Amino acid sequence: MNKFNLVNKCLVVVCMLFMSCNANNEKNIDDSNVINYNFDFGLVSKDTVLNGFFVINNSSERTMNYKNIFTSCDCTTLNKQESDSILKGEKDTVFFKLSTLNMQSNDEINQAIRITTDSKPNLIRLNITGKIK
Repeated sequence: MNKFNLVNKCLVVVCMLFMSCNANNEKNIDDSNVINYNFDFGLVSKDTVLNGFFVINNSSERTMNYKNIFTSCDCTTLNKQESDSILKGEKDTVFFKLSTLNMQSNDEINQAIRITTDSKPNLIRLNITGKIK
């Protein structure tokens, strides 16, 4: 075997090792996914309480912890707390209630729930929409 062939083979091995290291580092780029990011109530009556839910899937190989939970309006409440978590490979259902009290006819419902986690991506944004009749 000549020197040139030996150098080429070593170079190929080093490249393969480098590529496999990158693949391992990027293994959990998307640790979570949501079954549906949008919940549309359609046309609803004013002065009612609407119930809905989102499902978050933890597809990583570690527990995903909620860090911060924010709703864009005091009219929206959740069944989750910042200390909650999702075990690896499990799903979590985020139930919410939205009150249309103080909303007027023809008002657009456009609310958001933002959950930050210790996963990638670390921000989950859930949208609630509808219209008051």
